[in-house]
This record gives sequence, C-alpha cells and structure tokens, in this order.
Amino acid sequence: MLLFARLPPRRLRSPRRLAHDAAALRGWGRRLLHLRAAATAGRGGGARDVFDAVPASNDDDRERCSALLRARAAGGDHRRCASLLREMLGRGIRPDRLALAAVVKSASTLHDGCGGGAVLGRCLHGLAVRAGYVDGAAVAKAVMDMYGRIGALADARQVFDEMTCPDASMPTAVTVAVVFPVCAKLRVLRTGSCIHGYVVKSGLEFDTLCGNALISMYSKCGGSTAMDDALKAFSTICSKDVVSWNSIIAGYSENGLFEEALKLFGQMISEECLPNYSTLANILPFCSLVDYGRYYGKEIHGFVVRHGFETDISVSNALMAHYSKVCEMGAVESIFRSLTIGDIVTWNTVIAGYVMNGYASRALKLFQGLLFTGLAPDSVSLISLLTASAQLGNVRVGMRVHGYILRHPELIQETSLMNALVSFYSQCDRFDAAFRAFITNQNKDLISWNAILSACANSEQHIDMFVRLLQEMSHDVTQWDFVTILNVIRVSTFYGIKMVREAHGYAVRVGYTSETSVANAIMDAYAKCGYPHDAETLFRTLAGRNTITDNTMISCYLKNNYVEHAEMTFNKMAVKDETSWNLMIRLYAQNDMCDQAFSMFHQLQSEGLNPDPISITNILLVCIHLSSVQLVKQCHGYMLRASLEDIHLEGSLLDAYSKCGNITNAYNLFQVSLHKDLVIFTAMIGAYAMHGMAEKAVEVFSKMLTLDIKPDHVVMTALLSACSHAGLVDAGVKIFRSIREIYGVEPTEVNCACMVDLLARGGRLQDAYNFAVDMSPNVVNANAWGSLLGACKVHGEVKIGRLAADRLFSMEAEDIGNYVIMSNIYAADDKWDGVEHVRKLMNSKDMKKPAGCSWIEVEKTRHLFIANDVQHQDRSSIYDVLRSLYQQIREQPSTGSVCIYVLAMLKLCMYFDVELCILMVEAFYCDYPASMTLQGLSTAPSSQITAGYSPSRLGFRRFGLQLKVTAIFGWIRGDAGTRELNPSAESYTLTGSASEVNTKPREVSVAVVSSIMDIPSADWDACAVDSADPDKFNPFRTHAFLSSLEESGSAVKETGWLPLLVVAWDDNETVVGVVPLYLKSHSKGEFVFDYSWAEAYYSYGLEYYPKLQSCVPFTPDQVFEALVKALKSLTTRMKLSSLHVTFPSEGEFSTLKDSGFLQRIGMQYHWRNRNYRSFDEFLMDLKQPKRKNIRQERKKIPAQNSKMKRHRGDEIKLGQTILDKGILSPLGRKDR
Repeated sequence: MLLFARLPPRRLRSPRRLAHDAAALRGWGRRLLHLRAAATAGRGGGARDVFDAVPASNDDDRERCSALLRARAAGGDHRRCASLLREMLGRGIRPDRLALAAVVKSASTLHDGCGGGAVLGRCLHGLAVRAGYVDGAAVAKAVMDMYGRIGALADARQVFDEMTCPDASMPTAVTVAVVFPVCAKLRVLRTGSCIHGYVVKSGLEFDTLCGNALISMYSKCGGSTAMDDALKAFSTICSKDVVSWNSIIAGYSENGLFEEALKLFGQMISEECLPNYSTLANILPFCSLVDYGRYYGKEIHGFVVRHGFETDISVSNALMAHYSKVCEMGAVESIFRSLTIGDIVTWNTVIAGYVMNGYASRALKLFQGLLFTGLAPDSVSLISLLTASAQLGNVRVGMRVHGYILRHPELIQETSLMNALVSFYSQCDRFDAAFRAFITNQNKDLISWNAILSACANSEQHIDMFVRLLQEMSHDVTQWDFVTILNVIRVSTFYGIKMVREAHGYAVRVGYTSETSVANAIMDAYAKCGYPHDAETLFRTLAGRNTITDNTMISCYLKNNYVEHAEMTFNKMAVKDETSWNLMIRLYAQNDMCDQAFSMFHQLQSEGLNPDPISITNILLVCIHLSSVQLVKQCHGYMLRASLEDIHLEGSLLDAYSKCGNITNAYNLFQVSLHKDLVIFTAMIGAYAMHGMAEKAVEVFSKMLTLDIKPDHVVMTALLSACSHAGLVDAGVKIFRSIREIYGVEPTEVNCACMVDLLARGGRLQDAYNFAVDMSPNVVNANAWGSLLGACKVHGEVKIGRLAADRLFSMEAEDIGNYVIMSNIYAADDKWDGVEHVRKLMNSKDMKKPAGCSWIEVEKTRHLFIANDVQHQDRSSIYDVLRSLYQQIREQPSTGSVCIYVLAMLKLCMYFDVELCILMVEAFYCDYPASMTLQGLSTAPSSQITAGYSPSRLGFRRFGLQLKVTAIFGWIRGDAGTRELNPSAESYTLTGSASEVNTKPREVSVAVVSSIMDIPSADWDACAVDSADPDKFNPFRTHAFLSSLEESGSAVKETGWLPLLVVAWDDNETVVGVVPLYLKSHSKGEFVFDYSWAEAYYSYGLEYYPKLQSCVPFTPDQVFEALVKALKSLTTRMKLSSLHVTFPSEGEFSTLKDSGFLQRIGMQYHWRNRNYRSFDEFLMDLKQPKRKNIRQERKKIPAQNSKMKRHRGDEIKLGQTILDKGILSPLGRKDR
C-alpha cells in the first residue's frame, strides 16, 4: 500500500481495458528484447525498425534510446549514432553508462572534419563527468581508449589516475604481449629484458602469446646476442603455433641471418607445422640472397603449388619478386598469367622485375596494361616507370609521369617519387628539369639532396651550382652520408689534384674511408688527375681490400696505361670476377697488345666464365686494330648464339664493321636493331661518315630527329666529319647551327675542330679562321688549328697558314708534323727564307720526321710497309714485282689513261712510298685482272685483301704479323657464301683414329656417299639399329625409311635435303659407323621450321645456308670421335656455315662439346590422346585461329586427290612400317 500511495491518482479502468493494456505491455517487452538483441548483434538498421515499433513512454525512452545507441555503435553507423545522441540530449534523455561508453568508442573513429574525433570525444568525456559515469570501469576504459586513439596520452593517463577503484588484477599474458612491441619500437632492449624477467618469475614464459611477443621484441631490437635470447624464448614455448615459427624466422631474416632462417623453415616443415601464407611471403624475399637461393625458391614454389597456396595474392607476389631477383623472368610471366585477380602490388612486382633485368620496353608495355585494368598507379609504379624511361632515354614518357604527378597532389608528398623524378632527369641530361623537380619537392630528405648533387656532378658545367647546393644542404641536413662524400669526390676531379686531396682528407676525418665505395672513388679520382701513385698508396693502406677494390686499382692503372703494375695486381688477386678479366682485356687492347688480349680472352673462357657484352666490346677493339672482319664476324656470331641484348654492344659491333670496311653488315645490323637509341644512331652516322657517304649520314640523322631523339656533341662530330669529306659545306654549317641553337648542345673542342676542317676543306679559309678566332679559346684546340694549317697547304694560303702555325707552335711545340707542313707551305710558294726559319726551329728542338706506314691483310696474314724501309725481309721480292708491273704497264698502252696514271704514280712510289704503290697495284689489278700477275704477294684473284693506311705517326711500331688467332670462341667454321654445291660428285676421304671397347686403337677410313642406295641395307642397319636392345629400336634410323625418303623425292636437292651420307670402314672394309647426313640448302615448305633462326643470320649479314644437318643421332659409339672429326673436316673443306647434330644423348653431347660444338636447346610439343571421341572434339580444345587453320588444311586434301587413312589403337606400333615409299612419294612430288 505504501508503494502505490506514492503514485499519482489514476482513474480506474474497465476490465476489458486492463486486459488490452496487459497484452500491449507483453508485446512491448518482446520488442525491447529484440532491440537489445539487435544492439548485441550490431545491426543498427534493424534496431531502428524495432525502435520505431516500440510505443512511446516517458519512463522507458531512456532504455529504448540507449539500446538503439549501442546497436548503432556496434554496427559501425558512427555518424547516425552521434546524431541520435544529440536528439536524445535535446529531448532531455540521458543515455545509460553502457550506451555512453559505446558512443565514446564510436566517436574515436570519426575524423575531426566530420564533427567527431577529438572535439566530440572531449565533449562526451565532460558529459560522463557531469553524469557521474566516469567512475565506472566501462566508461573510463572507453574514454582512455578514445584519448589513446587521438594521441592524447596525457589525458588518458589523467583519466586512469582519477579512477577511484581501477582493476587490481596482475598483468596477464595479453598485457605483456602489448608491452613488448612498445619496447621493440623504442629499441629499449634493457627494459624488455626486465619485463622478460617478470615473465619468467610469473610463469608466463610458456604461454604461446607471450612467447611470440617476446621473440618479436628481441628480433626487432637486433644483434646476435638478442637473437640468441629470441631463440631461447622460442625453445621455451610449450605449444608452438605457426605464429611462433613465423616470428623466429622473420627475426633471423631481419637481422641478415638468412641461412639460419632457411634452416628453421626446414625444421618447421620437418616438425609437421604447416606454413601459412605469412610464412611463405616472409621466407621468399631472402632466398635470392643466399647461395643456391635459386633452387630454394623453386623448392618453395613446388611446396606452394602442392598445398594450394598459389591462390593467395601475397604468396604469388613474393614468388614473382624472388624470380625477378634471380633473373628468371619467364617464371615471373608464367605466374603472372596464371593469376585471375591481381592487385597493384602484383603489377608493381612484375614491372619492377622487368626494369631490374633490363627489359625496359616490356616494363612500359606492361604499365599500359595496368592502366587498362582500371587500377590507379601508385608511387612504386611510377618509380619503376621512371627507371625504365631512363634506361631507354625516353624523355617523353618521363615528362608524362611528371605531369601525372602534378595532377595528383598527394603524389607530390611522396619524397621517394620526387627523388626518382630528379634522378630520371639527371640520367637523361635534363638538368634544368631535374632542378625544377627538386624545388617542387616539399619534403626534402638526405636522398633528395644527394640526387640533385649527383645531377650537378655529372657535368663540369654545373659545378658552381653543386657548391651552392652543398652550402644550402648544410643548413637543411645535419649529417652527410657516404653518397654525399662520393658526389664531392666526383666534383673535386674537375678542380684538380688539390681539391681531390682535400676531399680525401675530409673523408678520413669523418671516417668514411672504411667504406669500399668511398675508397674506390678516391683512387679513381687520383687516377683521373694523373696521380696513380697516390691511388696506389691508398690501395696498399686499405685493411679490408676485396675484389672490387682490386678492380678499381686495375682501372686506375688502365687510365694511365701502367701495364706491368696492372698485371702484378691482377696476378695477386685471390678472387677474380668477370670485371677483372674485362679490365685486363681492355688494358691490352688499349695498348695494342693484341696477342695478350686474345690470350686473356681465352683464359676467361677456360675459367668457365661466359663473355658478357663488356668482354665482347673490349675484344672488338682488338679486332678493329687488326682490321680483321673475320674476327668481328665471330664476335657477332657469339652475340647471336648467346642472345646478348645490349644496345651499347650493338653500337660497338656496328662501329667495328664500319672500321673494318664492311659498311653493308653495319647497315644490316642497324636495320634489325629493335631498340634504336642515340648510341645506335651515332654509330651508324659515324660509319657513313667514315666511308664518305655524307648523304646517307644526313638521312639517318633526319630519321633520328623524327623519333624525338636529342642529338649530342658526338652526333655533331660525326655529321660534320661526313659533310667535310663530302664537300657539303653549307649542309654542315646548317647542321652545326641547328644542333647548337635548337637543341641547346654547346660545341666541344672536337666539334669546333670539325667545323674548322669543314670550312677549310671547302676552300673557305678566311671563314674557318674567323670561326676559330670568334669561338672561346677553351674549345678551339690544336686539332682545329692543325686542320686549318693542313687546308692552307692544299690551297697554297701562306698568310692564314702562318697565323695557324703560330698558334700551333705555342700549343704543341714538340709536334714535328706542324713544322713539316708549314715548311712545305713556304716551299710551295718559293719562300725559302721561311723554309730555312722552320728548319732552324726544328733543329733547335732536335726533331726528326718519322716514316709513314701502311698494311695489307692477305690470307689471314698481315703485312706492314714503311716508307724507305731497307730492313723489310721481303724487300727484294717486292721491288722485283714492282719492276715487273712497271714493265707490263709500259708494254700495254691499251689500258688507256688509267694505265698511264698508274705508270706515273708507280714510278713515283718506287722511290718514295712503297706502301702506296702496293695499294695502287691492288686497285689496278681489280680493274685489269688480265694485265698482270701478283706472284710476289702469294695471292689469287679470289683472295680477299684488306688494306689500311696510316700517315706518319710517332711511336708506331714496325711489325709483320701472322694472324695466329683465327678463332676466338672455340671452333669457328669457315666463311660461307651463297653458292651452288654438289659434293656428291666429289670424293671426300678422311682418316681419323677411333677406339673400340676392349681393343687397341685402329685406323678408320671415312668417306661421303651421295645415296643410301650405295650402302647395303644390312650393313647400314647393323650400325644404325641396336639389335642387342629391341626396346631402343628407332624406325627413323633404318635403311628402309631413309631410302624411302630418297626414292619418294622427299630428301633430294630440290627440297633442300641433299644426301651426304658418311660411312666409316675399318681396315677389313667392314662398315663400322654411319651418319645420315644431309646438305641443307634451304627450308622452304617445311611446316615446323623455325625461320627466325635463319632470318637472324641474314639480317646480320651472315649466311645460314648451306649447312650440314644430321637428322638423327649417328652410331655406334666406338667410332663416334672419328666421325665427329670427319664431319668437322668436311664442314671446313666445303666452307659451310655450320654443322648441326640433332637429338644427341648426354654422353654424345659431352664428346661434341669437347670438340668445340655449342649447345642449342629447343622445345617441341607433342600431342597426346585425352580420350577424344572424335577429331572435332579434339579441335574444340584448341584456340579458334589454330582450329580454323587445321580445318582449312584438311579441306585441301580432297581437292588434291589425296586420301587419309586413320590408324587407331593397336594398329599403331613402334617400328611399324607406315611412313614408307607409298606415303612419302605423293608428298615428294614437285607439284605439291
């Protein structure tokens, strides 16, 4: 009665009304339970529907609204949760404790711009304080969590301190697992060790969660001791899960202990703990950093496939990154194609792999594919794209990337991307653009400053800017790193030895000389300044010398031509890499030591190393020095066989062909080059310039401009030289001005010398002199004035010649050539006083004029001729031939004016210039072969003579060189030309020794047979078929099959398969070996022939046909070596391009390899039956184009009166005679 007395008086209701109210109350109670359930399940929208269905009541609005708040907070509807709270407070309804805690937690996830975050959180904290809720654990924890999320740690700590009764429980494993990552992030190993002590005392060390956190803490703090503690913590965990293994493996890998990490991974598998996606993604990145890492990666790849992990995108990305690092882009492409869905990391991995392995063009194409997918490229994508563009020198693509960055302001904040942009412009020689990109970077770091300093250090023109930027950097960056020191050392070489020594001293003071790269840079700087002894002193004082340091010292000797010192350093090297061998080859080539260069090149190959593009480039210098086209072709052939794709090597090869006189091969190489850049165009322009084909050079230059390739000073030199020799003065002047004014290329000393030579050769001596005077003295050197002086001699200009000579006498006082030319100019103008004056100058300096020289190469033998050489061993024979030729010319007036001209010149050369006489005889003999014989030179009309000429040079040594090196890549065949051969009409009888099993060696006679019909089938099959092992029976070796090929017209000369069957007899005239050999003259009509191989030969100016082809392996093993020698001898005698032996066994290839054969591995696809019920069903598995082609081919069969006979199941047996004459004859008809 007392309880009801407190209620306000109410009017009594009827019994029916009371029953209705009771039913409504029961319904409201059920709806309230649904509302609470929705709040628990996190269904905010469903809670609102229930809330709307609950009848309004002043007493129960608080509970209803609080339940709805909790539902919306749990469902992630944070904005509507905040709106509902405002509505409740406006209506005077205060949420309960749990609802307010949920709203506080929800507010911490909102951004400040949305009316939440710190502002709303602090307001809710104030509401909790006024309502007295802050003492409750739920609200206090929510407020502390909110302050922690917004970074207000002091406020969170204050709330914790104001709690009247915080939890008094002891720290649990979860607490410790939270604290350990903090210790790892702060690198406070001592604090972490103290907590570890608490863990041991409290018995938590056996807990898996606590142990995993402890392993991670020790791993991230680093150090071998810390990893020992991590391993101890790992061993104490009772039940290790996959996270435990992942933590310890990641710890070892993060600390560079890759071998131990791999061992733990193997132990993990042996203990039957299945790795997960995280394990594989962590183990793969460092497989490429250990020995045999390539094979570890493949084993892990197999594990991934067996357990179905390839569907995880992170594992696939890690696999592709691994294969990229070990240069297996084929595997990367295979994985990439197998992925159904790829994220931006996937695309970035493949693009970066292409760039890393030098496939810049493929990287650009793949980036275009990325754009088509709709994925937005990130900073990593753009960095790879900039690197690829720099490799290709494609400025246009880089500028487009720059524009894309400017259109997306968030990318400008990416410091690494802006640094990559600066590096890109620097590598493309666009310093102004690089500087603008550097200024745009708003978050410059040390790498940013190093990038722009490196751009300045690349050119002497920007060294002043380098100094200014270095001063600004000192205000922005407190500490330099070794990269900064490297840039300072590079720039110091422009200032001279004094600045280099100052840079060296600074590096010593800051302790950077222990860095190998810094020490190497200092030694290189000393060498560039001409002080190799200082570099050698530093080299000897270095404590941690390695192969790189030794190579740097050899490079210093190379720059100063110290051959003996380089040899001593090379011989003392403990470990020699390919760079070491390349440096020595370059050193010998640079000093005209051809024999030593070839010897070093052969030693490189004998060490098991394969020549790389740098090796071939260096050996090409020797080939050029020897003027040997044959050796250049060998280098070209190796480049094709080894698939060396290097744009600089292509340029060097093109240059070698042109300098050796073969402009056709040079042009063919230029045409087939897939990536024509500035290097290739410069080489081709220079080749045409060297051969006096100025119009062709200008055409190539115009084509280069259409491809938006910016010319440089080297191109300018080549073009001016071409125009100079062709007399295109106006064209040369126009090119000079356009390159300078339009493309901003400032002329160098060489450019100015070429320009002076162009004007002087054209007779415009006054213009040439004015040009030389007007240009800066720094770019007009002795070469320019020497060209002008030589032109003055030709045109008889004494006045300008004297002015040019005065300049030369002051620049090159010791060059006798200048005095001789000036003396001749005076003599031609009868100014004998001037001649006497010049001679007095020469006598005062004790100068003597050296003799000129020339050489010719005949039958791989080089002959050098020196003017007035009385010590030449064949001097008497040479003069006898000259007198004979002289007499023949006098007695044959029918040769006309040419003969009279040669007669006069020969008469002059007989007394003054022997080498010029030899060259004239060679040219005259080519035009009039019937008028003379060259018996004295031991040559014939078909012999190829390569001639060269050198003017008077100081220090040119005399030699008569027999070319000992005829093959520089193992066994090289004779030169092949396009010709008709019919060896079946000739007799090739060769002998070679062979050994049989358990018998002494005996003589074996080998001969070539033109048809298999000449050999009894029993004798042939006795050698070709292994009767001791019927399972190895091969019907394609049998006499019946091969004779069917001939009789049907399939293997005949017209089809490109001329039989040249090789048979070996012993001394009892018993057939002991056979070879089904064929002379291949073409491959027309062959369905499965790979034409690209032959076309590659033709494109590079080489001949692929005719060649020898062994269509099946030859037997038996007893005479295998003898047959190999016979085939090699046959190939050489017939002067064929090559000899191909297909399908050898491993043992046979070992013998072939020892004989100089190279291996070419191909792949063939064989169809297998998958229980197809019909041929049409089989076709449905093929792609539409292939299916269409097969159907069209099948339709042609009835039209040609041919029938198809199908063999099924047991009808098909190995060795069954199916491909007989009846089948092959229709195929061999000429009309088919």
